[in-house]
Amino acid sequence: MQTSNYDPEFLGARGFGLIGYGYADELEDFLKTAKRERADNTFSLRQLSKHSNDFFIIQYVMLKTENRGAIGFEIVSETMRRRSDISAQCNSLR
Repeated sequence: MQTSNYDPEFLGARGFGLIGYGYADELEDFLKTAKRERADNTFSLRQLSKHSNDFFIIQYVMLKTENRGAIGFEIVSETMRRRSDISAQCNSLR
């Protein structure tokens, strides 16, 4: 990422991130590790609705400081986002 010239190469991109994925029974360990990896020891999970499915949590964001608030957001904690994400994953595997 350090060798890219973001604005011309990724026109319109507001940032780049890494989404952590895991099985529902791994959530507790994931959150502990994510918190431990930060110098300030802060990491909090934010969900639009609770669920007991696999998780997709924004773990890191870089480039735009206004996107830092996205860290910890569980992107598929809302039904329509979950359907879209799963559909996109299935299509990319074909």
